[in-house]
Amino acid sequence: MIYEDVADALVRARALIAVRERWCQNREAFDVFDYPVEPDCADAVRWCGIGAIQHETPRLSQASVRSTAITFLNVVCTGHSFMQWQDKPWRTHKQVLVKFDRAIVRARSMIPAPELRA
Repeated sequence: MIYEDVADALVRARALIAVRERWCQNREAFDVFDYPVEPDCADAVRWCGIGAIQHETPRLSQASVRSTAITFLNVVCTGHSFMQWQDKPWRTHKQVLVKFDRAIVRARSMIPAPELRA
């Protein structure tokens, strides 16, 4: 079920950046030398929120999960794209984690109750 997968991807991405030193802004990912790298690169050690989702959903078969997870983050940033919102210089790590928490709650709210599943 896609919403279960989306919620799971958001939880894993949030866990990836839960420690302040593993979060970044203005690029999807950086290596230990602060060079930009692809989010799914083995050398990546810091990710922005979007990069964390990309890291946790690297396969092409996960594209719909990835885009839906990003959509949930955009929704909780009412009137803004999550990427632009999180890259503001005054944005804090804690604020980003709160948006992830809200997106996770929204994704989980879309999962049908077990008795309603076919």
